[in-house]
Formats: sequence, structure tokens, C-alpha cells
Amino acid sequence: MISNLTHYLKALDDICLIDITLCIYLFSLIVGVYGFGLFLWWWAKNKKATAVYAYITFLFLGSSIMNIFDIHARLLKFCDLDSYLQCTNSIWWPFRTIIFSIIMFIIVLHMSKRAFFSKK
Repeated sequence: MISNLTHYLKALDDICLIDITLCIYLFSLIVGVYGFGLFLWWWAKNKKATAVYAYITFLFLGSSIMNIFDIHARLLKFCDLDSYLQCTNSIWWPFRTIIFSIIMFIIVLHMSKRAFFSKK
């Protein structure tokens, strides 16, 4: 783990630039992890949550997981292009979005049910 991080940092130092895409991924990761922790803490504090509140909590988690994979791939792109291509062409690459996609589907399903079957 440490050797990979050292390898990534060395590669970033070698190219001598601040990549805006990597900065956006890092910012999104920080916001996502903080949002997940904050919503989870509030949920635990109140000992209950509405369905939509719970979905948003898990959207933050899914977003964070996607950003971890995206950051890893972005760093691989700078360090080792072959590894980057192998990573993005692997069977696991599309699955980085699975939690986010499932939660979005559940939210849409839940809200559709409320919209179409409400008695008002």
C-alpha cells in the first residue's frame, strides 16, 4: 500500500502539474465521505430515518466508492498506462457504480410508487 502511494506521488511529481480532474475526484471523495459520515451520525443519533434520508446516506457512500476507483485509475494513468488500461478494461471497472446505481434505482422506484399510487 505504502509503496503504491509512493509510486503515485513520484509519478505526480515527475509530471509537475496539478491535474484538475484528479482534484475534482479528491474533492468529491472528501465531500462524499464527510456527507456519508454526517448523515450516518445523524441517523444514529435520532435512531430512525425516513426512507429518502437513508437513500441519500447510501448515495454518499456509493459516490465515495466511485471516486476511490476513479482516483486510483487517474493515478494509474499517470504512473503506468498499461495498468490503467488493464484496470479500466477489467470486469470490475463497471461495478464501481453498482451501489450508486442501485440506490438511484430504489429512489426512483420509491418516488414513482408515491407519485402514481398516492390517494391525493
